[in-house]
Amino acid sequence: MKIDLISGTLNDVYAEDITKSYQVHSVPVFYILDKNRAIRKVIRGYAVETTDKEIRDAINELI
Repeated sequence: MKIDLISGTLNDVYAEDITKSYQVHSVPVFYILDKNRAIRKVIRGYAVETTDKEIRDAINELI
């Protein structure tokens, strides 16, 4: 099974349009996509104690 990991930063020119389109209100924001690239889970912010597990659990539900 192939899992694509994509990360990046926003160019200031596009930042406002992108943040409005994807409703980004905090940073970081993690989008968990299914095999059809539909957003299945959005995780906002980062907490050392919980976020890594939350990302792993969301991915494991999809595979």
